Amino acid sequence: MGQSDFRLDAYRIISDNLRRVRAVLRQALEQLHGPHWEAVIEPMDRRTFLAQRREREISINWRRATADDLLEYGNFSDLYEFVAADKRLLERFATVARDEEVLRLRFLEIDSIFNRVAYARPISESEMELLINFDERLRRLGDGATVAQEIVGDVPVHPPLRETSPAPSMPPAQGFAAAPTAPTPSPAAQPPSRPHAAPTNTPAAPTPATPSPPPPPVPPSAVSPSRMKEALQAGDEVTVLTGLYGEVTAIADGLWSDTSCPSPRLWEMVRESTWYSENFTPLGLKPLSDFYDLAHTARGRLLDGMSRKQLQDFLKEHNFAQILLALRDLFRSRLPSRPPN
Repeated sequence: MGQSDFRLDAYRIISDNLRRVRAVLRQALEQLHGPHWEAVIEPMDRRTFLAQRREREISINWRRATADDLLEYGNFSDLYEFVAADKRLLERFATVARDEEVLRLRFLEIDSIFNRVAYARPISESEMELLINFDERLRRLGDGATVAQEIVGDVPVHPPLRETSPAPSMPPAQGFAAAPTAPTPSPAAQPPSRPHAAPTNTPAAPTPATPSPPPPPVPPSAVSPSRMKEALQAGDEVTVLTGLYGEVTAIADGLWSDTSCPSPRLWEMVRESTWYSENFTPLGLKPLSDFYDLAHTARGRLLDGMSRKQLQDFLKEHNFAQILLALRDLFRSRLPSRPPN
């Protein structure tokens, strides 16, 4: 596959990722600051820059009936500036990178690939692999509908974006700043039964404790070996592929980013099962076999002392990016709601 052949795939992945980041960030900002979040988000210079970009576009394309919100005019670097301005937002993106500087670097890297696509420059295989890795990390953010509740717990916002159940009181997750909660006003006093009745000393209603936000949710792709065994016996295609999706993501991430290769515990169970042999052709499972074969070989090279650069070259030579794209299509076709679109 030539370099230019990656452009359409790269554009599709970048578009999905940019929309996902915007959706996560937008809902979180609405919960934190209300419907007028555009007027208060920090940093102010980035807010002003995007507002000017919007005004300029509207002045040129005057046929547009309405203007989009500021996030629609930001690239990955712009959006990172808003994330970095609030520790609670940084924690929400911890699945992409725990360290703030590493997160910034990841967004900058994707922006550089974004520019290559925008200006019709070729995309290299290493850039494609970096993009796929970012995409898989970003998918662990979860469904955008639960974002705000995970960030601010049970803090009420008027008007509410959606009905939610109160979050249980739990220890604060590391890196979260507790959001302030306004005291609950005391109910209005009932009129006395007699005009000159002595007032009753009623103790003031206690201020409710600010509920701590829940810890980051367990990724939906986490499937235990015992659950995988039950799923294979029951022919539960969704659970089997969900477990493999989580394992493939961890192995691919380790191979490309950390020169590590987690043990494929679930794959060993699947490969020896009747379910696998019966569904290999109907479900199109060959990309799974190709991936795990390559991962097994790479693991052996790592144990022999192969460096990170040598490992990445080895993966390129063996079409690592194409295999990941094939796996992406497999999981998307068989798991329409997991990973999230």
